[in-house]
Amino acid sequence: MTPVPWCDIAVAGFPPELEARVRTHLAAVAYLIPSWCRQLTLEYADEARGEEVAWIQARVEYRHATISLAPTYFVPSQAGHAQRYLRHEFLHLAMWPLSSAADALVERLIGGAAGTAGEALKAWAGDELRRGLEAATEDLALALTRRRRPPEPGRGKARRRR
Repeated sequence: MTPVPWCDIAVAGFPPELEARVRTHLAAVAYLIPSWCRQLTLEYADEARGEEVAWIQARVEYRHATISLAPTYFVPSQAGHAQRYLRHEFLHLAMWPLSSAADALVERLIGGAAGTAGEALKAWAGDELRRGLEAATEDLALALTRRRRPPEPGRGKARRRR
């Protein structure tokens, strides 16, 4: 399956009744796969990792990524959100080189810090990076989900401020 010319995509391990849904969701959001990713595997995870519905492992240097989808991805109550979850993971994939660089910077600058204070600083920095990355990723995913476009100049009524 190759809905984008720059990436070979494999869908692996899904029960047959779920594979068609995954392929439909993939076709809708594959345009978000970054150009560095030359091989992508979507795999079925036998169980969730905590509350996570989907997660990624990537090796930018090898141009490969794996997105795992938990059984909870397919729960009927999640049906309206499934493409958004996949969109969210593809945006993580696009930002992977930046987030990896930020993690490496934290490790380089704080990783060797001695004692409890150094560990606390490293944990704080890691948490801040994770929260910022998740917030930015989700905001982008929601914006793409809404597919809202700003009004074109000269179209519609302009409002005057008083």
